[in-house]
Amino acid sequence: MKTLELLAPAKDLETAKAAIRAGADAIYMGGPAYSARSQAHNPIEDITAAIEYAHTFSARVYVTLNTLLFDEELPIVEKMIHELYQRGIDALIIQDMGILSLDLPPLPLFASTQCHITTPEKARFLENLGFQRLILERALSLPEIKSIREATSIELEAFVHGAICISYSGQCYLSYALGGRSGNRGECAQPCRLSYQLLDRYHNPIGRPKYWLSPKDLCLINDLENLIEAGVTSFKIEGRLKDSTYVTNVVSAYREALDEIITKNGYTKASLGSISRSFVPNLSKSFNRGMTSYWLHGREKKTGSVLSLYTQKSIGEFIGIVTFANHQFFLLDREHHLAAGDGICYFDKNKHLQGTRINTVKDGKIFPDVGAFIRKGYPIYRNHDENFSHLLHTHPPERTIPLSITVEETPEGLRLLATDPAGITACLEITTAKTLAENPELATESLTRQLTRLGNTPYRASSIEIQWQKPLFFPVAQINQWRRDLIDKLHATRLSHYQRRLSPHHLPEKLSQAFSPPFVDYRLNVLNAKAFSLYTSYSIQPSERGAESGLDLTGKVVMTTKTCLRLELGLCEQFSPYHDDPPEIPPHTKPLEPLYLSTSQTLLRLEFDCKACEMRVILISHKKR
Repeated sequence: MKTLELLAPAKDLETAKAAIRAGADAIYMGGPAYSARSQAHNPIEDITAAIEYAHTFSARVYVTLNTLLFDEELPIVEKMIHELYQRGIDALIIQDMGILSLDLPPLPLFASTQCHITTPEKARFLENLGFQRLILERALSLPEIKSIREATSIELEAFVHGAICISYSGQCYLSYALGGRSGNRGECAQPCRLSYQLLDRYHNPIGRPKYWLSPKDLCLINDLENLIEAGVTSFKIEGRLKDSTYVTNVVSAYREALDEIITKNGYTKASLGSISRSFVPNLSKSFNRGMTSYWLHGREKKTGSVLSLYTQKSIGEFIGIVTFANHQFFLLDREHHLAAGDGICYFDKNKHLQGTRINTVKDGKIFPDVGAFIRKGYPIYRNHDENFSHLLHTHPPERTIPLSITVEETPEGLRLLATDPAGITACLEITTAKTLAENPELATESLTRQLTRLGNTPYRASSIEIQWQKPLFFPVAQINQWRRDLIDKLHATRLSHYQRRLSPHHLPEKLSQAFSPPFVDYRLNVLNAKAFSLYTSYSIQPSERGAESGLDLTGKVVMTTKTCLRLELGLCEQFSPYHDDPPEIPPHTKPLEPLYLSTSQTLLRLEFDCKACEMRVILISHKKR
């Protein structure tokens, strides 16, 4: 019986709780340092609070320590890992192989997507090293995921929603090469989101500048069953820099979709709790640059460009086409539900993204803020829904554990029992005087009402049974105190019964199957002596240290990607293009290669490996400001 996990991001304690309330079976959050999002580190105290909140619902907390590390940082990381273990985290997500040689507590280790997991051979290598889970590269197709599943026996985790790194994860050095901020050290400056001019061999411009390295956002909500069939059991939402409203909406949408699949197929949910919400989740209302299934279905399936060529910003949801516009208001071709305070955006005649706010809507007329140059025929998108955002803030989802409460009369007074769905019970023995109720019906109602008032707790009374010879009278304040004591005892008992999946670590003396990485240069990402020693012990000889050791990357590959601009331009000889817009190349004209991408400071050369169906980006020059 498959157990399926919905895994959500948490940049801080507030977002962690929002994710759990919305239905996440697990969350992943940055530790105090060395996570792949340096702006999303969390103090130990907040991680501890998130653990208690998550474990209330049998949900798990995974901590990311998934950056490359220098030698002097390893003792700090080792101490941090032990403290996180003592606080109760459920697993550690790592990239640096040097961590495997530390003195580690028996925590499950997950191989970060930064480990560049794209082949069965790499997957088997990581499994042999003792990893309990592999977090797959986003660019994999379903057949590629299936081949990894067939080659391994450990858990597979896949991203299903959110921003995409256009490069293979762990294989992008562009940010470090241009400004010293390494993505493998959690400091990516996102140069992939810049606008670049495409150039031919002679540096003649091809069309206008575009966001040639900026993908749309991933959305696989309609492919969850395909991923399950391929062998994935953990479905990951990207976004450790996103706020609680984003996480609430996206988690809610995937929770609904996954629950439907679980019910239909008899799978098991990975956590407990019933969720109620007062809103209908809508993925298009949260930050997105347009949505794509990326390369999940391969290159053969025509699903439109994977790139967001005309903006790196959120466009939100499509609202309608402008049928009339003047300097005061505009009209749309359909019912729109726009309201004052909404943010809208549109592409002008030069395909530049413009945005404005709605001041008011009256009789179908939409009055934007001053300065909006909206014209007839423009598609309008809403990238901020004021009412929806307000609803998420004021009426967030509620997640509760149903309890059965029993009241038994004893010779000394009463016995209160509370039992959760897993059969965990708390018992409160009460010694108290017994006074027969003058109004038996009212006394029963009062006891029932006060014992089921659990509104400020994560519990709800699904049933209550009172077993007494005759109704007794007890003061309301006394009943309330009994209820608090009973729930506190149950909560502590449930947390004490929570069981982590622990796993001692033992590196194998030799590998059951040899592994030869495709490269042993800086792209092997070795920064410390322990990682170097680990590789050499398995007959893998790094030829140099990682880029972050101070390498000059001029003339070297700074990005490798499955996204190919030959394909985008209609120049691929194997696959026909699929364009959201026609390419800006004259018909029957083929630009002379090599092709380049440039900004005012940077020149990059594009190299196409048609056998591997990959594009590599090579740094030619960069002028530092």
